[in-house]
This record gives sequence, C-alpha cells and structure tokens, in this order.
Amino acid sequence: RRNIAQSYIELMAFAQAATKAGIENDPRFQEAMRLARMQKLAEFYRRSLEEEGRNVSPDELQAYYRQNSSKYEEAVLSRIFLPRHNPAARNQEEWEKKAAQMAEDTRALAAKGGDFEKLQKDAYNTLAISSTPPTAMVGARRRGMLPAQEEEVVFSMKPGEVSQVIQEPTALLIYRMESKTVIPFERVKDEISREIVRQHLDARNKAVTTGVHADLDDKYFGPPHQANPAAGSPASRLPVKRSEERRVGKECRSRWS
Repeated sequence: RRNIAQSYIELMAFAQAATKAGIENDPRFQEAMRLARMQKLAEFYRRSLEEEGRNVSPDELQAYYRQNSSKYEEAVLSRIFLPRHNPAARNQEEWEKKAAQMAEDTRALAAKGGDFEKLQKDAYNTLAISSTPPTAMVGARRRGMLPAQEEEVVFSMKPGEVSQVIQEPTALLIYRMESKTVIPFERVKDEISREIVRQHLDARNKAVTTGVHADLDDKYFGPPHQANPAAGSPASRLPVKRSEERRVGKECRSRWS
C-alpha cells in the first residue's frame, strides 16, 4: 500500500511539473490523449454492453432449451475400431482390402447382436494386429464431441441400431447406439445462459459496427491482404510505434473529413 501511495505521489508531482512546462499544449500530447479517450470510451461502452447482456430471464432460458433440444441430445455408444493401415504388413494394399472386408463381416455380426468387445478382439486377431484393441464402450457423447461424419451417422440412429462401416482416414468404425436421451434442463442451464449472453453481446456489437466502413488508401496502407494479418497471428500482436499510430490516426481523420 505504501508503494502504491508513493508511486501515486510521484505521478502527481510529475503531472504538475508537466502542466507548468506546458506539455498539455504539445500537439503530440493532445493526439495521445485523444486516442486514450477513444480507447477508454470504447472500453467502458463494451463493459456496459456486457453487463446489459447478462440479464437473461428464466423464460428466455427455457425457450432456448426447447428450441434447441437437439443440441442437448446425449448418446451412450459402443464402437468397434479397426485400423485402416498396418505398417507391419508386407503388402499394404492387400492388407487394407482384407481389413475392409473384415469390417463389413464384423458389422454384420454386430447387427445380429454380437458382443462388441469380443468382435473387435477377434478382428484384431484375424488381421494379426499386434496392438491391444481399445475398449468398445465409448460412453456418453453429445453433439459436437464427434467428428462431423461420425456425428451425422450416430445421432440419426435409434437405440439398439448398428451403423454401417464408417471410413475415416485412419480407421474403420462401427457404432451401436446403446441409449439416447435429452439432457435435463437443470444440467445445461448455466451453459445455455452463457450462450445467450454471448449472442446478446454479438448482437449489440454488430449493431454498433454495422454500416461502418473505412476506405483505406492502399498507397499508404498497402494491399488489403498485407494490411490485415490473420487474427491471433504473431503479426497482429506486434506493438505499434507511437509515431506510426499518430500517422495512421491523421490519415484516417483526413480521409474521414
């Protein structure tokens, strides 16, 4: 606390000295303050939008849950996993054909009620796969937790149904739907609240920025693909020099006017 107090006292002393020295009249200081004011205004306004967006009524939560019930489907699954490739095989093409046929044969037995653990183990033995097969019980999965191709197949199935062989880049998969339910509202209420808050904030941000367009001078800023590095890339995080910041600000103001 004493360190903070001492720093504040020194800050006041330097600020008073700067005022006496006429720094407030320096165009560079005025430009920096103009930018700082815009930044703080934007920061506080975004904060106010976030606070407004957090007001989600119970009725809104329930309505979202009803309208998006498919998002909260949860499936309990069993799966047979067979590798598509075997580096140890002498003839890779022949082995892959054998694996594909084995997958179809295994799928036929699974559709007749065969035990997934045993079917997978037998397939590994027949194909001479040395690695230990993974467990066939996948457990509960929600939408968004599986690759798109698998999810489309899985969530179209009814309990007890067995899928066709799904060909992924590295594996041949066979699923069985053990059960499928919709997660109760109370378990996903907080998740729904966060999603609605995000939607509220996105809508408010869009309302502010819609219709805003900047015409940038390519002679100064360079071509668009160079002037807009991908979000999150190292280039987008490079610090901007104050002198460059001032030049950009002046350029934007002159073109705006």
